[in-house]
Amino acid sequence: MSDQGSAENLQASGIEEKTQKDKVAYETYQRTLAEAKKAKAERDVLLAEKQAMSDNKLKEQNEWKKFAEQKEKEAAEEKAKRAELESTILDSLKLSAFQKLLGGKIKDDAYFQFVDTDRITYNPETKRVDEESVKSVVADFVKRHSGLVEFKSGKMPNEAASNVTIGSKNIEDMTALEIEQHIKALHSRGML
Repeated sequence: MSDQGSAENLQASGIEEKTQKDKVAYETYQRTLAEAKKAKAERDVLLAEKQAMSDNKLKEQNEWKKFAEQKEKEAAEEKAKRAELESTILDSLKLSAFQKLLGGKIKDDAYFQFVDTDRITYNPETKRVDEESVKSVVADFVKRHSGLVEFKSGKMPNEAASNVTIGSKNIEDMTALEIEQHIKALHSRGML
């Protein structure tokens, strides 16, 4: 029983030591935590004071105004450049659609100034030029400035068949005998 009693005493004293160590460790933790919070609060106060001093210095020197004005000026310049570029691209799209429907070629690039691109509508959602508005502008341009346009004319009779191929040969490269044989073959098949 004495062994058992001393074992219980040892066990009880071990538990007490452990709880005391835990209490000491917890107390140390609490103290360290409080010191850390205090140090963080002091740091925050110092940072706020430093920022306030920096702001005051800038206000006194009016440098922040100059900096802000410079940035606003740069932003306005960039915005103007972008708007000009977008306008140029849009006019290019409109003129391209105009040329496609013109049915001829404008004699000189200087005459493009007479094209009323403001009447040609553009849909930014579909990113397409409205074909009906282009047709209207083309009709008005041809009506008013037909002398500025070289219209395509039909091919002359001797040029009409210049791009026709028979089999793998271009008709211009064939002899009269080869053409005659081809025509007879078509006639015998009932194709002519």
